[in-house]
Amino acid sequence: RLHKINYKFMSKKNKVYGICRLCGKNTELTFEHVPPQSTYNKHTKYYKQPLEEMMKLESILNHKFKGKLYQGGIGYHSLCRDCNSFLGSTYVNSYKQWVNSGFLVLKEVGEMKSYKYSLKDIEPLKIIKHIISMFLSMNNEWYLESYPELSEFVKNPYSNELPEKYQIYSYLNNEGVFRYIQHQVIGGFDVKPINCSELTYQPYGYVITMDSSLNLKYMCNITSFKNYKLDEKVTVNFGMYKLPTYTPYILDYRIPK
Repeated sequence: RLHKINYKFMSKKNKVYGICRLCGKNTELTFEHVPPQSTYNKHTKYYKQPLEEMMKLESILNHKFKGKLYQGGIGYHSLCRDCNSFLGSTYVNSYKQWVNSGFLVLKEVGEMKSYKYSLKDIEPLKIIKHIISMFLSMNNEWYLESYPELSEFVKNPYSNELPEKYQIYSYLNNEGVFRYIQHQVIGGFDVKPINCSELTYQPYGYVITMDSSLNLKYMCNITSFKNYKLDEKVTVNFGMYKLPTYTPYILDYRIPK
């Protein structure tokens, strides 16, 4: 599929200096693929569409986006060389296995919206640490400063210390567009506010919430992945929904009529 809605990504050719989103050093930043290159993010094709322009559209579900076509892996200049290498050598292989399993599940699901299944020999702690590292990469510097527990959890491979204020959710996805939505607070007078960020790149979508007592509907809460040992391989049972992402709006899963 060709995704027609996207956000701002820096050119991989530019030298960029700034704060590493994992260790906090002010240094030259390498290009971190989000998700990793090896999980089918090497030759990605996409259009860049400013979010402010999309917000002006009357019907984004049926709008045909145009613009310059880009290709190559999606990501950010967000990590120093050491942190980039650390993630690649410590977590990426386990995350790749998780992604490949997700594609196999989607093949079985077909048009079904929900599915119960088991995954064997996955390494939950490595998977959730890499998922959190992607949220760190796609959010701005203030994110690292405001939520230091996230980087501490990722930096220490053996740590199971992730405060309960953080909840990680997942869903299956093979319909719609990418989502790289930085931290937002959503809600209203009659709805409890949710601090969250969302990342969608098939076969999964992920949502991280902070300080929210709400259990997100249609989401599979995978926060318990944090409780496993680093090299522990287990069989995990899932009940996961397949959700479409046709809009750039966080937690919005409408489909075109």
